[in-house]
Amino acid sequence: MAIATEGQSVDGREISAKWITDMADTYDPTFYCAQLWPDHEKWGENLGYVQALKADKVDGKHTLFAILCPTRDLIYQNQRGQYKFCSIEPLDNFTGQGKTYLFAVGVTDIPASTGTTMLKFSAKHPSPTVGTSQPLDLSGFSFPEDEQGAPDRVSLLHKVFNFLGGHGAPTAAIPTESPTRPQPEDSIDMNEEQMNKLAGMFTALGTQIETFGAKVDALTADKQPAVTEPATVVDPAPVAVTSEQFSAFEQTLKGLGEQLTGLNAKIEKFSVEAPDQRPDALGGSDTHPTVC
Repeated sequence: MAIATEGQSVDGREISAKWITDMADTYDPTFYCAQLWPDHEKWGENLGYVQALKADKVDGKHTLFAILCPTRDLIYQNQRGQYKFCSIEPLDNFTGQGKTYLFAVGVTDIPASTGTTMLKFSAKHPSPTVGTSQPLDLSGFSFPEDEQGAPDRVSLLHKVFNFLGGHGAPTAAIPTESPTRPQPEDSIDMNEEQMNKLAGMFTALGTQIETFGAKVDALTADKQPAVTEPATVVDPAPVAVTSEQFSAFEQTLKGLGEQLTGLNAKIEKFSVEAPDQRPDALGGSDTHPTVC
């Protein structure tokens, strides 16, 4: 791209043909690399560098051509319509060689010289090679069957892997029939006698709990909050249980009943005030002051 042309610049300076030829002949980025600077300001980050220079004649005038290596920031700003032109910074008698050297290049929004090329980083390779990818074969990938036997619960990840494994082919329909879960061999239905026996045990247990609650209420000075009546519970349908399960449940209820009986006895014992008993430290009433 053309970055300078022989003749008078826009601001009145003269660009000589000797400058053009000297800069093209002497430029060596390994000796001194000219940087690209936004509006010639060198206090911030540069926007690239000049890789090579070449001098040629265009319409009878010496023109300086350059190969630029922009940074991503310059490309981004250029895509936004900024920094569209170049402005050279020649330096006479560079390092005492007696010739003009390209010291730096400013990128500007306004061309400083006539005949310069507008920057536009839009060159594209006809068929760029980004990478050589290999197809991912997921045909051998399988998921374990659901232990609970619920084929309707198919995860999205499962569907994606099936789709990729078939290279985009439609996946096979999943059967909707769920397998019948086998019943234990020793499972039995509770008969009427067992149901009545179990109901009686619950009734006795409930009576003991009510008695225990009444005694606790009598010993508690705090006012009990109002209790909302529970909703009517509909008896569930009989369920299948094993004989071992029923026996274990029966023993558990018996043990719980014995524990409640013992607890009631202890409450009755401690609720009776013994002779010459000292009241507690908090004081029970006006006749029993606090002992300090």
